[in-house]
Formats: sequence, C-alpha cells, structure tokens
Amino acid sequence: MIGLEGKRILVWGAARSGLAAVALLQPLAASVALVDDAPLDRVRPAASSAERERAGALPEGVEIAAEGRLPHPLSHWDCLVVSPGVPASHPRLREAAALGLPVLSELEVGARFIRGRLVAITGTNGKTTTATLAAHLLGGEEHGAFLAGNVGQALCGVVRRPEACVPSATLVVEVSSFQCEHLDRFHPKIAAVLNVRPDHLDRHGDMAGYIHAKAQMGRNLMETDTVIVNADDPQALEVVESWRGERLEFSLEGNPEVSVRIEGDTIILEEQGGVETLLRTSDVRMPGRHSLANAMVAAAIARRCAVECVSISERCQSFEGVPHRIEWVANERGVDYYNDSKATNIDSLRTALESFDRPVILIAGGLPKGEDFGTITDLVASRVRTLILIGQAAEAMERAWSASVPSHRAQSFGEAVERAREVARGGDVVLLSPGCASFDMFRDFEDRGDRFREAVRETLERGTAQA
Repeated sequence: MIGLEGKRILVWGAARSGLAAVALLQPLAASVALVDDAPLDRVRPAASSAERERAGALPEGVEIAAEGRLPHPLSHWDCLVVSPGVPASHPRLREAAALGLPVLSELEVGARFIRGRLVAITGTNGKTTTATLAAHLLGGEEHGAFLAGNVGQALCGVVRRPEACVPSATLVVEVSSFQCEHLDRFHPKIAAVLNVRPDHLDRHGDMAGYIHAKAQMGRNLMETDTVIVNADDPQALEVVESWRGERLEFSLEGNPEVSVRIEGDTIILEEQGGVETLLRTSDVRMPGRHSLANAMVAAAIARRCAVECVSISERCQSFEGVPHRIEWVANERGVDYYNDSKATNIDSLRTALESFDRPVILIAGGLPKGEDFGTITDLVASRVRTLILIGQAAEAMERAWSASVPSHRAQSFGEAVERAREVARGGDVVLLSPGCASFDMFRDFEDRGDRFREAVRETLERGTAQA
C-alpha cells in the first residue's frame, strides 16, 4: 500500500512532474485535481500537448484549475502533491501546513511504487551526466535499469511502466534540491552526493538551507544501504553527516585513504581489504577532469549493483555524454562548437572553462541567480579570448570580466554564433556555457541548448554557402 489509495488528492503544478503524478494517482485515488498558478490559456495546452505526451495521457475527468484558484477549499483534500517548481514558501503550501494537510513531492509519490532497487544521485553539478552514465553502466532498460527524476521523464511517469516496477529493476534517479523538499518515506538503497556549491539560494535562502534540503534525500537510509560521497568537498560531507549506511568516499586529489580513487591511469575501488580496477581513465570519453569524478561515482554504483568490472569498462567507452553538458555540436575550419546549456550557475561555468586547454570564445548570460560573477574573473581572463554576452546578466558579466577580455553583446543566438564565427580562429572552442538560468529568454535549459544547436547549424551552413 502506498498510503494514497481512496484519497482526495490535489496536484499543484501542470508541468512534466505534475502531469505524471496525476496520471499515476488517478486510477487509485477517490479524486484528483490539477491546479497551476499560470493562466488557463497556458495550463490547458501544457496538459494536452507535448508535456502530456511525455508524462503519459492525462486521464479523463481530472479537473484542471488555473491562476491558483482551487476547485474546492484546501480543507476538502486529503493530500497535496507538489511539482518541484513550487517552492515551500508558496502561500498555499503554508496554508496546507497550517491545516495539517500532508504535502508530498512528486518524487516521493513515484518512489512509493518502486519494488526494486532505488539509486538516488544529487549534487550541484554533474548529477545528470552521472545518473545517465550509471544507468548506461547498469546496461540500460534492456537490463532493467531505468533513468528518471530531474533528468528526462518524471519518476511518476517511469513507474507507470510495469517492467520498471518489478523486484529485479533498478531505478536511477537524479534528485535536485527542489525535489528533496517534501520527502517522507523516500528510501534509496544507494545514495550519492557529488558536490555542493552555491546554487538556488534564491529558493533556499542561504547555503545552510540548501544543504538542509539536500540532506533530506538520505534521511531514511539504513545501515545496510550505501552512501557515496565526495571526500574533497566539505559541504558534500556535511550533507551526509547524519546519514546511515556504509560509506564509500571518492576523491580526485590522490587521497590514498578513500574507497574510490585514481591510481596511475586506473580508477580503483577498495573495500573490505580488497582492491579492484573499475576502469581506466582513458575509458572516459567525456572532456574535463570533472568527468572522471562523474565516472568514478557511476562505476562505483554499477559495481555495488554487481556489474562486472570488465562490463563497466566496456560500457563506459561507448558513452559519449549527455545533451547540453559540454556536448560537441560541430567543427568548422578547425573550430569546435560545444553546447553546455546545462551550466546554469557559476560553478558549472567554471568547470566547463577548466575542461579546455584551448582558447575559448565564450557565449554566456541569462537569468542571474544572485551569484558573484567576480569569483571567476581570473579564470575567464586566462581561458577566454572573446566574450559574447546575452540575456539579463550581460551587463553584470561585462562589469566583472570585460576589463581583461574583449566583450560583445548579442540579442539572439543567431547573432551570438555569427559573431563567434567571425572572431574564432582555427583551434579555438566556441562554448555556450551560460552560468545562468534560462528563463529570461527560453522555456528551459534544454530549449536554450536546442536553439543554440540550431543557430550553429544555420550559421555554418550559411557560411559554407557564401564561401
């Protein structure tokens, strides 16, 4: 029993997660309604078109309400299920708390349907790549490994598939700090924390609030579970401080005391007195030192799930990365174009710049999150040859960086890529790594990355035709 049978359930948020929750809950609940703060002309298309297809068909008879107007008072409902985009500070959630109404995240609801192994991965940066790689190393859906959560399909959508809800299945779930709010019974068998850097402070208030949110992911761990954590990151260690479970620490700093580390050109796992070679560093095809950390965690997860080391190595060699994460797009005249649209904060922008030892033409900007762009001024000065700035953050980035690097403003990706092509020389990298959220100009980071790819393709085709 999942504890929601026969209940009257209100789902808040008509995007991917909310729609998936409605589709999952409607057959077993007494009634389900879907509400969103957006106007009705935006809510109804979301509930009937592309997002609906990704989440699963919305059942007939589900009430849809807009502009935060409830079909019934909050006291009518037995439970409120919230999408990750709805902050805990939302007035309706505060009202629900005052009424003693249970508030559950979509992730919590989906996890209650899991009968197999749950692997949960969180962190500020790298969690999408690590989760995707972990599922790949486990053999993918062909071998009963399903990817869900903050990446791709909502967990409530994945667990509607019968093959994902058998005891032999493994659910690899990427968990954001937003999704960590309103967890109750959520209990992963393996929980990993990659790193913790300042992010989403506008939502969580400060670093203490952000760390507290992340820590909710492992609150129900048992001694028989596994915790994988970054030994080089004090704040990641703080997240897992109160978690139970056997701890596997990983390090890129050559720490000989940790369980997962690099020795020479190999990544090894040492536990219970035994040492195994999980894979070679050359098996990791993705650029950047951070990619080795992601591979270390994914490989440790796979080994804990009884995947043989030879299979881990072979599968890693066939993994070329994830869209929008330092994704190679094109090469023209010796210039490589990379899409790193997922770089939505300064730390991920720093990671992207550190991944290249060639001059970078950087396209950055978007909706700022209140971070200090000056913290990476020296890195920008040493790695970037030309700046091309877009979005609301352009002025602040220009103030922080343009004293040492030539900068230009662009109103669109078409203009940005055209300008980048004009200044780039053979051997350069044209890198979209915004360092900001996307919502000032785009639907989300995926839309931003897709539009960048399209702009690169159109610009290079036009350049070839004019040559």
